[in-house]
Amino acid sequence: MKALCLISFALAAPLAAQSVTLVSPAKMRFSDETNGVSFTYPASWTFSLEQPFYMPLSTTGSTPSHPQGSLRGFVFAKSISGVPSWPRTSFVGAEFGYDLRGMSSPDDCRGFALTEDNRDGKSEPVSLHGVPFWHATAGSGAMSHYIQEDIYTTFTGSGFTGVCFRFDLAVQSVYASSDTPMRKLTDRDNALIHAALSAILDSIHVPAPPR
Repeated sequence: MKALCLISFALAAPLAAQSVTLVSPAKMRFSDETNGVSFTYPASWTFSLEQPFYMPLSTTGSTPSHPQGSLRGFVFAKSISGVPSWPRTSFVGAEFGYDLRGMSSPDDCRGFALTEDNRDGKSEPVSLHGVPFWHATAGSGAMSHYIQEDIYTTFTGSGFTGVCFRFDLAVQSVYASSDTPMRKLTDRDNALIHAALSAILDSIHVPAPPR
């Protein structure tokens, strides 16, 4: 029988029904039982209640007193197998965040895929395992640091009981000079990073949308 390790978090009410479980030597599962959401991620990644990078996810709504913002689940890695990290390349990390918000319509949920800095952008319909999502991209930078995000939202319920789930996949880079010559990420590097993030996205389970 495989050993299961359950990590319990003594958190405030919004996070109290969440857990992280070791399901195999190489894989963890995050579960938000209250809202019926779960996803798996590599055991080498870290579940955190704090932002580990200079550029926070644009979807967090974080403040100095609440650095996690509205996130209900957040995992990150500072290295990806096969991809040299900074200062050999510009890559400093990848992260996957999950949050939700009560909404009254799918159109509102579509707008939830856009960030404050990207309100004039577009969100496009996509399907993941038969579940309809909206997908949008965002990017921002400051002080030689840069974040590139892919944001997915999906709606379930109806009227005032509707819920919009949002998943934020991000790649963190830094272009500050160092004593070691730094190269830009190659197409292969980017493919490996996005494959790791996409594997988490592909594993998500959300409540079925209304028919």
